[in-house]
Amino acid sequence: MKLDKKIVFHTLVILIFCSYLLSANYIFNALVKTDEEARIIKTELPSETQNINFAIDEFKEVQLKWKKALCIKGWTFKDNVQNNERKICFVLKSKNATQIVDIKNDQISRPDVTDFFDIDKNLNEFGFEAYIPYYLLNENFYQIGIIIKDETGTNYTDTKKAIILSKNFNTIIDYEPQIASNLVNIDINNSEEKISYFFDDVSREGNYWNIRGWGFINGFNTNDQKSYILLKKDDKQFVFDSKIQARKDVTIGFKDYDQNLDKSGFKCQIPLQQLEKGIYQIGLYLVKDGHTGFIYSDKYINISK
Repeated sequence: MKLDKKIVFHTLVILIFCSYLLSANYIFNALVKTDEEARIIKTELPSETQNINFAIDEFKEVQLKWKKALCIKGWTFKDNVQNNERKICFVLKSKNATQIVDIKNDQISRPDVTDFFDIDKNLNEFGFEAYIPYYLLNENFYQIGIIIKDETGTNYTDTKKAIILSKNFNTIIDYEPQIASNLVNIDINNSEEKISYFFDDVSREGNYWNIRGWGFINGFNTNDQKSYILLKKDDKQFVFDSKIQARKDVTIGFKDYDQNLDKSGFKCQIPLQQLEKGIYQIGLYLVKDGHTGFIYSDKYINISK
C-alpha cells in the first residue's frame, strides 16, 4: 500500500514538473516577446500581384535574448515607388498552414539599391531585417511571400524562395511550385497592335505541356501586363492563363525600345486531361491597359493521350 502511494506521489510530482516546463516554455516564448522578433498578425492574404522586387542578402540563426530565431536580411520595394513610408510582412506557407508575420525593422537605408535600379535618390529605405523565432516554425518547409502596404494599398507576391529547416542546417532555396494553368473564359480581341514574342520551350512533362517564353505589345512596358496562351484545333479555341516570369534579359535585348520589359516572361502548364486528342496550334494573347496583342505562332502540340 505504501509502495502504491509512493508511486502515485512521484507520478504527480513528475506531471506537475512537466506541466511547469510546458507552461514556462509557452510563457517565455509565445507570450513574452522580444523587441526585435516578428509577430503573427491576423489579416487576409490579398490577391497576388507581380510588382514587387525582392532579394535576400543574409540568412542565419541568432539568439534573441532567451530565444533562438532565424534572421533574414535583404531589400524589397514596389514598382513605381513614390515614398519611403511602407509596412512589410512575410507570408510563410507550409504544407498545413499560412502565417503572416509583421516585420519590425522594415525601413533600412539602402542607397545601393536606389543606385542600381536608378530610383529617385530621396527614396532609399528599402532594406529590412526579419527575426522569426523558432517557436513559430513547427514544420521543415516554408514558402516565402512578401506583402508591402503603402499609400496605394496592399500588394503581395510569391518571392520564389523557401526556407528549409533541418537538424543539421537551415537554408533558403529557390523554389517555384508547379501550378497548373487554368482554362479561362475571356473574349479575344483580334487587335491590330503589333507584338514581339518568342517561345523558349514547348515540351511535354508527364501529364502536362509546358509552354515558356516572352512577349510584349510594341510601345508599352510590361508592368501589369497579362499573358494568355491560346490553343486552336479546327474551329475550337482554348485560352489558358499563365504565370509571369522575370525577364530582365528582354529589357536589355530591346534597350533601343526604351521600355521596361522585365515582366514580359510567361510560363504556362497545361494539364492533358483538359484537352481532347488532336494537334493544337499555339498562340499568344497579351492585355495591357486596355490594349491587346494577338498572334498564332508556327508551333504546335500533339495531344495523343
